[in-house]
Amino acid sequence: FGSMATESTLTNWSAIFCSHEFQATATQSAFAFAAYAASMTIGRLSGDALTQRFGRHKLFIISLLVAIVGLVSVLLATNILAVTVSLAFVGLGLSSIVPLTYSAAGNTEGVPPTVGIPMISIFGYASFFIMPPLVGYLSDALGLRFAFGVLLGLVALMLILVYMSFRRTSKRFKF
Repeated sequence: FGSMATESTLTNWSAIFCSHEFQATATQSAFAFAAYAASMTIGRLSGDALTQRFGRHKLFIISLLVAIVGLVSVLLATNILAVTVSLAFVGLGLSSIVPLTYSAAGNTEGVPPTVGIPMISIFGYASFFIMPPLVGYLSDALGLRFAFGVLLGLVALMLILVYMSFRRTSKRFKF
């Protein structure tokens, strides 16, 4: 839920964030979004190699940490160049999380893949309908930076839950 919610929100709101917070032109805002999308693509295409190099557990943690650093940098950015680079880091960080989650759902002992994968899909795709509108509501009420701060909180919560989950159930997952 958290990763797909953050991905869909950044897809829908990153260019608006750039234009509102930095008075960026349409071209600059589109370029910032493109940096996010390109880094997401690069991360997804290199995910298998990274998984083999670091292992799933470590890649999960590293990916979440990179996404957190990127989101903190987005919130602290003072110009369009800084936010563009920061969005690229967020894209790299988030890129492996959904594939790793689907892999874990399909390889969890005692849960058939025909049950685990659809369960993940239901929560993940539900986030597409929840988080972007919630960010819109929060941005109207409290500002766009605050709304993006909620994404940071969500990714930080993911890191805590993933860490705790792997500590408790490391034998259940085939990592």
